[in-house]
Amino acid sequence: MNCQIKKRKIFFLVFLFTSVVPVGVYADVGGYAGRFEVCSKYGYTIATINGINTTESQAEDNKDALRIIISDSFNGEKVDFTYFYNPTHLKGVWDLADSTVEKISSDQIVSRGDFIEMLQDASARVKTQKLLLVAHSEGNFYANKFYDKMVVEKGIIPAQSIGVYGIANPSNRVAGGGISLTSKSDIINIVPLNKESDMSVKSNNRDDLLGHDFIKIYIGHFGEQMKKDIDISLKKLLPNSVQIKPYSPCIPPQETGVLYKIFKPIVWSADKVTNLAVDGIVSDAKGLWWVAGKTADVLTWTGTKTAEGIWWAEGKIVDGAVVVADKAADAAVWTYNKGVDAAVGTYNTGKAAVNKGKKMVTDTYDTLVNLPDVILKKGSDFVEQKQEEATRAVEKKMEEAAEEFARELERELERQCAVKAAYASSENEDLTTLREFRDNTLNKNDVGRLLVKEYYKNSPPIAEYLSEHKIARELVKNAFFVPVTETIRLLKN
Repeated sequence: MNCQIKKRKIFFLVFLFTSVVPVGVYADVGGYAGRFEVCSKYGYTIATINGINTTESQAEDNKDALRIIISDSFNGEKVDFTYFYNPTHLKGVWDLADSTVEKISSDQIVSRGDFIEMLQDASARVKTQKLLLVAHSEGNFYANKFYDKMVVEKGIIPAQSIGVYGIANPSNRVAGGGISLTSKSDIINIVPLNKESDMSVKSNNRDDLLGHDFIKIYIGHFGEQMKKDIDISLKKLLPNSVQIKPYSPCIPPQETGVLYKIFKPIVWSADKVTNLAVDGIVSDAKGLWWVAGKTADVLTWTGTKTAEGIWWAEGKIVDGAVVVADKAADAAVWTYNKGVDAAVGTYNTGKAAVNKGKKMVTDTYDTLVNLPDVILKKGSDFVEQKQEEATRAVEKKMEEAAEEFARELERELERQCAVKAAYASSENEDLTTLREFRDNTLNKNDVGRLLVKEYYKNSPPIAEYLSEHKIARELVKNAFFVPVTETIRLLKN
């Protein structure tokens, strides 16, 4: 029993000692001074402050990108990297208005709720007495206010221990006489009374049309200059001569107040509602754009296939006409050759008869003086008559063959016609209008005949598809052929 009481007393004394005695009192024992310091005079802290329309993930990316170009140590001391987040409200509308007020106000007023949270982050994250704020865009207003509150208003941090480096600075100053870097091609230059841009060479802003992005423009194109400027800024920093207790925070925690606690959930709710509304509008717009794109694709495909059908049909007609013309030419040549052969044979026969007649004329000149001329004339008339009869017979056969071929071709084309397939009928007022337009207009000129040729050339697969798909058939008929026939009737009237 006594043993348990002794153990409890020892435990209570140990607990009391560790709770009351400051950590710094026994942290120096054994030569380990400074190991448990909350705010060390050794090392540096570089904190980035982002501008408007930046998510917290992007703010952290900015910090990480800066860390890549800056060494983790300076003058033999460790360099810590962190970020103080400047949140976006109402999809940036609130921040833009806030920046406008900050710009025209001589006191550089910033959103007090966001600034209080930024000071709370600084109190938790800054572990060194030497602090450099690297601000981008609207973050410069916060950096200036941070410096003014810590150095000028409260004197918590001496000017020798904190510095400001302004990037894409919309303000007309950099607190503490810090260095500023703004590209001449940055959109921020349109702000009136802006601090003059100090880069004589324009950046290549193909990655960011506004020339304003922290990573793509400034680290991507001015990384070496930024490293030089930050090295100069760090070199000016000295330990905090005001802070006596090394175990107290470098940045004291801030009191939030009643108004902050009231307005914080209100602002949070407004941000959520705005984000949902804007995201919904964007989603609807993307949906409408997708539907419009698909509709355009369908119309384009339908128009293309219809044109291909017209070109195919015209090609088939022209091919058929060429075949008929070739056959007719062959028949004409054959007939001509046969006629020539017959004429030559007749001539030779007549010549022999003439020679024979001459002999007879020699014997009986007085009686038969005119006989050869009569025979020659009758022979010539006979040859001409037979030649004409042969020619007429050949022409009649050719005409009948051509007419039968044309009828068969027209029946075949009608079967493969996309227009007929679209109307699911061979007799229709629209079909009659289109046939008349084909025969009386298109076939009267070279361009029209070319269109008819391509139509009949490409029409069969479309006709086959439309005959099997009722919805596509109705779509092509109402979206293309009906407007075309109505236009033809209007032009005709």
